[in-house]
Amino acid sequence: MPAKKKTTTKKKTPTKKKKMGRPTTYKPEYCEMLVEHMRQGFNFETFAAKLNYQSKSNLYKWLDKHEEFKKAKQVGEALAELWWLNLGRTAAAGKVPGFNATVWIFTMKNMFRWRDKHPDENNDRMEPLIIDLPMSDKSIQISGGKK
Repeated sequence: MPAKKKTTTKKKTPTKKKKMGRPTTYKPEYCEMLVEHMRQGFNFETFAAKLNYQSKSNLYKWLDKHEEFKKAKQVGEALAELWWLNLGRTAAAGKVPGFNATVWIFTMKNMFRWRDKHPDENNDRMEPLIIDLPMSDKSIQISGGKK
């Protein structure tokens, strides 16, 4: 009978999984910093410049990974819109010399998704108006009548 081979079994030590990619530069204090940044009327993406070395794409990655950062952005957006609305109210009262309403409206449309209502979005859509001509079997159709 052949001799049995001795096998040595090494105990496997649990290995730590190596994280792939660069470590995050996110810090929890960024939440309050973001809120304060946006409270001054700035938008979300300019916060990357405030952090000097961060890119906009990092900000969006943090939104996906950190719920508290996402909530800070939501609060910040409301505060930024309030800042701009207060500017518009103050200007409408004549208290902002040299105020350019066109620039303000353009800013509101771009930063806060304001938009003009398109005629197709009206609930009271325009339907053609049909008028029967008296003493005739004909009728006229006029565009622009209300439904």
